[in-house]
Amino acid sequence: MCLLKVTGLTKTFKNKKDRVYALKGIDFSIKQGECLGLVGESGCGKSTAAEIIARLIKEDSGTIEFNGAYITSEKRLKCVGRDLQMVFQNPKDSFDPKYSLLESVMMGADSYRIYSKIELIKRAKELIKYVGLKESYMYKGIGGLSGGECQKASIARALICSPKLIIFDEATSALDVSVQAQIIDIMRRLKEEKGVSFLFITHDLALTSSICDNIAVMYSGRIVEYGKCRDVLCNPKHPYTKQLVSSVLPVNRRCDIPEFNALRDTQYAPKGCDYYAFCPNADEKCFKNVLHMFQIEGRSVLCCHADD
Repeated sequence: MCLLKVTGLTKTFKNKKDRVYALKGIDFSIKQGECLGLVGESGCGKSTAAEIIARLIKEDSGTIEFNGAYITSEKRLKCVGRDLQMVFQNPKDSFDPKYSLLESVMMGADSYRIYSKIELIKRAKELIKYVGLKESYMYKGIGGLSGGECQKASIARALICSPKLIIFDEATSALDVSVQAQIIDIMRRLKEEKGVSFLFITHDLALTSSICDNIAVMYSGRIVEYGKCRDVLCNPKHPYTKQLVSSVLPVNRRCDIPEFNALRDTQYAPKGCDYYAFCPNADEKCFKNVLHMFQIEGRSVLCCHADD
C-alpha cells in the first residue's frame, strides 16, 4: 500500500531582489512500513520538501496524497492530523522548557483527545521507556536533558499518537555517533514491530544505508537519482550521486568514480541540467535540453548520459 505519494512538487521563495527555486518538481512515494532516505547537500531543498509534506509551509504547485487522501487540495494549510508526525533537527527548540519530560511527551496526543487522562499518562510512560530514557527522568524538566535525550523525547512525543509516517528532518546530525546508533535502532524496531513508515532526511549516507529501503538524491531542487538504497549507493548512475558516494565511501569499493573537472566558467543551465557546471560528462545538450527521468536498472535517473 502506498502511504505517501508526492507528484510535481514546486516551491519558490521571493524577496525584494531575488527569487529562489527551492523545489523544481519532485516526485517520490513511500509504502507502508518503508523508509525513504532523502539525501543531498545543504540548500538542495530537502527540508523544504519535509515542511511542505508536514503542512508547515504551502507548496506553489504539485500534489501530495497521504493515507488515501489529497492534502494539498485546500487553499489554506490544514493540519494532517495524528497519522503524520515530525522529528526536528534541534528538538529543544520544539519543546517548552518549563514542562517536565512526561508532560512534554503527553502534549503530543493531548489535543487529539484519544486517551483518557490516566491512559495518556500510562502511554507516555511506556514510550519514554521504549525510547531508552530513564524512569527517573519522568518529572525532570525537558530543558535539563542532553541533546540526545531530548531527541529521544521528541520521538516518544511523535509516537504517542501512533502515527503511520514520521518525518526525521536531520534528526541525527547534531548527535554523537553512539546516540545516532540508538536512534537508528529505535527506527528499525518501529519499522519491524509497528510498521511505521519514515521519510529520513540526512547528509549521512552511512546512516541512510543502514535503515532506508529506497533513496532519493537531491541536487538544486530536483531529484537526480531515485531507487533501491543498495543499488544507488553501490552503483550510482548520476554524476552528482557518484561524487556524493565517492566523498564518503572507501575508495576500494566496486564503483567506477570518474575524476571531476574544475568548475566550468559558466552560469547554471537556464533550462537544462543544474549540475552542468560541475559534471565531467556535460556537453551542449545537457545545457540546452529539458531533462527527463530515465529508467535504468530499476531506478530513475535525471541525466541524459545515464545510459551511456
